[in-house]
Amino acid sequence: MSTPDFERYRRLVDEIDAPPAQKDEMIRVIRRIMQYFIDRGFGLLPEQKITRIFQENSLIAAPDRVNIRRKSAKVKQAKPTGLTGGPG
Repeated sequence: MSTPDFERYRRLVDEIDAPPAQKDEMIRVIRRIMQYFIDRGFGLLPEQKITRIFQENSLIAAPDRVNIRRKSAKVKQAKPTGLTGGPG
């Protein structure tokens, strides 16, 4: 974080009774927390990127397997339930 950024945020923590080094550390921690949520929201976390790569590679490597799953899902939906009208 640049010095102008620190100066801007130091004003927000002026009223906290702590040494300047501790206030700077609080600013860094809060910034990291905020950056985590921003990255998570945009899918930029390393685990999100890896998961996306694995999903894309599995779809490219086995398109037939994907089609089979779709076909079997349609067949399951089309099966009759075995229930007929009421007692006759």
